[in-house]
Amino acid sequence: MHSINFKLFFLFSLCAFLACNETIDDRHKILDGTWYLQKAKANGMETDRLDGTKYVFEQNNLKTNLPQIGEGHYTLDKDKLSQKGEQTIQYKISELSEKRLILLMTLRDIDFLMEFGRDSLITE
Repeated sequence: MHSINFKLFFLFSLCAFLACNETIDDRHKILDGTWYLQKAKANGMETDRLDGTKYVFEQNNLKTNLPQIGEGHYTLDKDKLSQKGEQTIQYKISELSEKRLILLMTLRDIDFLMEFGRDSLITE
């Protein structure tokens, strides 16, 4: 009886691990494409200074219309995203799904929280 319980527990644990174990390649696939800023906070307060911001991820390249950041190669390591261009920008990925991306970064001593979606809030 204990042997069966252990085997079931082991099988369930293995299935749960495999289902939750997202690889870096999976994250690259989810990131690929254009992300539009939905809302942002600067030092914990909602801000509209970043309205119209978009990020485009393509083949390990990150391009944004933010003038301080621009374009550069990026790498992923767990929940860290590092962009190397004119300057190196470090992001923390707080959330990533097919439809939602939340990035945290510090730029010029300001802590930003940026929530992106796949749909633009601005009619282009």
